[in-house]
Amino acid sequence: MKSTQPVVNGVAVLRVVPVPWERDDDEQLGDEWRVVGRARVDFPQGGVANGLLLKRLAMVERVQETVCACVIWERPREGGAGRFRVLPVGDWS
Repeated sequence: MKSTQPVVNGVAVLRVVPVPWERDDDEQLGDEWRVVGRARVDFPQGGVANGLLLKRLAMVERVQETVCACVIWERPREGGAGRFRVLPVGDWS
């Protein structure tokens, strides 16, 4: 293992390479978003996911406002390839 090689959960990373967006990735995730922090996503059955907190400027009724969202990795229950999902920030409990 090289001294600059990243380690995730005690396992050395072999490589990280860019890949193109997949057809199922959320189209809302464009270049105008900035990562500003972390987010926690709570599910009704008690599950939890981690996400990146995003922010962008948007025109809402001719007024420029800051819009926040969270991007998470969604893994299908039936297996197979996952996808990125953009979720609004809010509380629906």
